[in-house]
Amino acid sequence: MSQTRRMSALEAASNVVVGWLVAANKAMADMVRYAAEFGLTPSARVRICAEGRDIAMDDPAAEFF
Repeated sequence: MSQTRRMSALEAASNVVVGWLVAANKAMADMVRYAAEFGLTPSARVRICAEGRDIAMDDPAAEFF
């Protein structure tokens, strides 16, 4: 016959905290992936190359900067 043990309030609370930490870590990892996908991280900005007209040539103030 197996014995069951009741969980103390502290053990139950720690399980809830661990669950929240797992969810928070996953959300943070997702946000880093989304930021990289949309070019919001420094390393992702380096990989972006835009094609089209050169804005500096059309900007009359470009010669001053």
